[in-house]
Amino acid sequence: MYALIFLYSFIALGSCVTHVLCFHGASMWKTWKSAIKSTDEDIHQKMMNIYPEVPQLWYAPLVWSSLAAAIAWIMTLPIGAMVAITGTGPGLNVITQLLCGFMFPGKVIANMTFKCYGYMAMWQCHKLLEDLKLGVYMEIPPRAMFAAQIWGACIGAVFNYIVMIIIIDNKRPFLDGTRDDPTRLWTGANPQVYWGSGLIYGALGPAKMFGKSSQYHFIYWGFLIGAVLPVLQWGLSKKYPSIRWSAINVTIIAGGMSQYPTGLVIGVVCGLAVCVIWQGWLFKYHKNWWSKYTFILSAALDTGAAFTGLFLFLFLQGGLHPKLAFDMPSWFMNYYTPQGINAPYMGVNRCGAYGNKWESGMLEK
Repeated sequence: MYALIFLYSFIALGSCVTHVLCFHGASMWKTWKSAIKSTDEDIHQKMMNIYPEVPQLWYAPLVWSSLAAAIAWIMTLPIGAMVAITGTGPGLNVITQLLCGFMFPGKVIANMTFKCYGYMAMWQCHKLLEDLKLGVYMEIPPRAMFAAQIWGACIGAVFNYIVMIIIIDNKRPFLDGTRDDPTRLWTGANPQVYWGSGLIYGALGPAKMFGKSSQYHFIYWGFLIGAVLPVLQWGLSKKYPSIRWSAINVTIIAGGMSQYPTGLVIGVVCGLAVCVIWQGWLFKYHKNWWSKYTFILSAALDTGAAFTGLFLFLFLQGGLHPKLAFDMPSWFMNYYTPQGINAPYMGVNRCGAYGNKWESGMLEK
């Protein structure tokens, strides 16, 4: 099941490029040419013209500092377009690990570093674009926005490293599994996944793990499947223009499917309920009310989720005191065994990690 994550990720990445090219490539090219030639500017851009623009050379050291960052630069446009259209898009974590695995087989740390540079470079680029767009509406000088983003990244890196060291020093028994965490907060799930992927692509290598002799060789078909499906949709849109074929977004479908094989999907039911009510019923029958409160709801959900997480941590999961740690009730949608293991299918015994031994992808019988 774990191998399906890579298959769906390849489908999402391939379909992202072809979907943007087929359904939005012509309009993007037309908009870019009109922006270059046109002298008409909106009121926001006219007000921003009093500030000096960020020189293109300022971005050069950020882009060409490594091959991984160069890959992120190439994929920023199609993935950024997908994020602008849908609010989400595929990452570069899998493709960067795959490339590094072929270039440096057996180098786990190199693979994890390459992944970090490739994925985070594109993520930071999208965040910079979001900030620059927000700066246009708020009339913030582009150079000030650029400097704030760079300083924030540098300070954040140092701060995150210090916090990481503090957490490891104080919570190591919980993170490595030698002791049970009574609050069940310090599971180290994300680092385990990060390290596990590094072992698959670094220690074993894609040539061995996903080669012709492997039972997982089928995952490479994901690139072809993802690249072809949007082209077929585009052809159907020409023959049947009354149907919105572009709304059937293979990238989003494959990206959502990639979340399920891990067994760590949280909040799907609540998200679907909000989507059906807000984007379905309200959008169709109460369009004016929907358009007035959509962004307010988005901000409210983000803020509410943050405060809810803080409240749960402080008062229900032992954040303030161990006596304030309470077990959640066990029922059919939140089942856990008498030993306290939530959803046994969420274990790491999958795809080469059975019994914590990276030997084969077959479960022992």
